[in-house]
Amino acid sequence: MFNDSDIRTLGRRYFFILNATTEVINLESKNSGHFWRLVAKERRILLYHASAEDGPFHVREGFDSIESALRKIKKYDKGQLKRWSLVDNKLCHNYNRPNEFVYD
Repeated sequence: MFNDSDIRTLGRRYFFILNATTEVINLESKNSGHFWRLVAKERRILLYHASAEDGPFHVREGFDSIESALRKIKKYDKGQLKRWSLVDNKLCHNYNRPNEFVYD
């Protein structure tokens, strides 16, 4: 189950927190614009991913801690942004801020 401390761990600088309960947290990455769902289930955190807010969501994997799940999201975003390519050493596509990456 998630608590207030878990939600503070998320860091509003990197994510939009769309909603949060004791069992589910829905996030949007400010870097990729992709959507993530963290589900607390039996001492594990299941991580779901969708490219659009209305889904469909698919499970990525399970983690022992919220910090591990967040590292996975940030690693995914980094790879996604690399695939979107670089132009003149600047990111040419970023969901919220062209030419800028949000570091956390």
